[in-house]
Amino acid sequence: MKTNILVIILCCVLTACTDNSSKPEKHVLPWQVSLLGDGQTEVFSVSPGVINLRDFSKRFAELPELRLFQKPTGDLFLEAYLGKVKVGRFDARIIAEIDASNEFMGSILALNLGRKPTPNNLWQYKLSEEQTLAALDLKVWRFMYISIADYEEKQIDFFGKPDSVEQVSDTAVYRFYPKKGVVILWDQAGKETFYYTSPSSYPRLIKALEDDKKEIKLGSLGKDS
Repeated sequence: MKTNILVIILCCVLTACTDNSSKPEKHVLPWQVSLLGDGQTEVFSVSPGVINLRDFSKRFAELPELRLFQKPTGDLFLEAYLGKVKVGRFDARIIAEIDASNEFMGSILALNLGRKPTPNNLWQYKLSEEQTLAALDLKVWRFMYISIADYEEKQIDFFGKPDSVEQVSDTAVYRFYPKKGVVILWDQAGKETFYYTSPSSYPRLIKALEDDKKEIKLGSLGKDS
């Protein structure tokens, strides 16, 4: 019953300001990143680091599924999965990382709700109803746009020339755009992932991606041993 009540509340939160007739039609392509005068960026009509989860979810008209993750190092991070959404002409999966305090994440960990391992060597936890509602007011510091369609190089080039490129596998490279707050994982054998943050949070994004690569390697070593 409590879960049903929470879903009803979240639906009301979203529908309060979700009107398809007023939904912005501009900035619906992944490469349409605008540089704002205050040093922020805007893509899909949202500004990472400025927008909270409530408004972020309204923009994509999807209920967020929140989970806390714990790394092997003990570090915690909070993600909101919006599922498969249609943005303009393209479908994608949207995952947002929330700028949550250690105190707030520690309170989720302490409840130990729905604890279970993930395939990528993490532990995940569910949030209580109160914690879920509180998380709606927290900022989205970065989000991932995981494409359903396969992008060709000519489409990736719409982002412009990257500041640098890093080979991460035989078929995939990272393309870095610090002034736009963007990193592209372009995989010629798989799906593309576009990472968005504010330019001021770009070093934090780079560190997160480096940590992800290290954890993948550690997880692989653990399986082989």
